[in-house]
Amino acid sequence: GRMSLLVPPGTYTVTLQVGDQEYTQQLQVLKDPNTEGTEEDIRAQTAMLRDIRGDMNAAADMINRIEWIRRQLYDLKAVLEDQGGAEEIVTAARELDEQLVGVEDNLIQLKLTGTGQDGVRWPAMLVGKLGHLASGVAVGDFPPTDQQREVHQLLKQRLARYQGELDELLRTNVVEFNRVLRERNLAPVISGLP
Repeated sequence: GRMSLLVPPGTYTVTLQVGDQEYTQQLQVLKDPNTEGTEEDIRAQTAMLRDIRGDMNAAADMINRIEWIRRQLYDLKAVLEDQGGAEEIVTAARELDEQLVGVEDNLIQLKLTGTGQDGVRWPAMLVGKLGHLASGVAVGDFPPTDQQREVHQLLKQRLARYQGELDELLRTNVVEFNRVLRERNLAPVISGLP
């Protein structure tokens, strides 16, 4: 899922579209008078939350791309297993699927079932850690701590590493797999999103 953000205090232009009519109005967002955070604190907090949201969206896009390719591999394996005589391609599809899962496993906890003690039983992966960090940063109207900034940089580095691993798989293994498919007059796996 995508993460939504509150906006810091300031003047905003709000546009409402109803059919062909457009209504525009200025809106003043005020700071909560009961909060101890300054407007500068809130701006720093919002900037970091926006940055974390960007990282979470990038990870979500990677997961969606991996799942899109894996779906095609499953469909292809099902067709080939029905036809028979294509064990080499079925094996290659299984290996490619395992490599994709190897990247996806770092991004999201694939063992989660949505029931019972999942959160305790299985460690959070990158998306879960980014979500946890965002929750901590969003508490109150305070600027991010040095520790939160350090954790975010660490998670950013991991995201870049996993993106690199996925890019490498798409550039080499997926391209090679598609070459084999084309030799057998089979449609290639599409590595982008639909």
